[in-house]
Amino acid sequence: MTQSELRFRPLSEGIGLGILKSAHHKKPKKIEEKPPVSAVDIDTSVMRQAHAAYAPHSVGSQLRARVETRFLVAFARFMAGLGTDIFVGCFTVLILAWAGVLAWNAGAGGAFRGSDAFFVVLDFIGAVTLSQAIIGLFAVSLGWRLVRTLLFR
Repeated sequence: MTQSELRFRPLSEGIGLGILKSAHHKKPKKIEEKPPVSAVDIDTSVMRQAHAAYAPHSVGSQLRARVETRFLVAFARFMAGLGTDIFVGCFTVLILAWAGVLAWNAGAGGAFRGSDAFFVVLDFIGAVTLSQAIIGLFAVSLGWRLVRTLLFR
């Protein structure tokens, strides 16, 4: 079977490799210069050719090529990354503030009660206004992203 005899069927008819896969059932001609090509090699090369022919026209590649899809995927990744940064950054700040208040209480009066320190931190968070909270979330997420970029990459 020559290259000009290869015909690919559309995806609506299935994978369309029935004719192509039968190429390895024929006995290869014996050439004394090169060893005969195995059926696995023929099958693999045919599958590569079929994939190369079908891949640009598949539904998945057409959906991925759309501008709307690329924008939505990039936006979802950004929001997931930003949400993770906000959560991890705020959790880290909360733990550091709790540990700081705990150390302050332990140093000032010798009391080492974790619940009292945690309630002091929660009282502070409860006294924060909405605009201060938004600015704080932005600052914490930006700081966490900066630390993550400098130290972990």
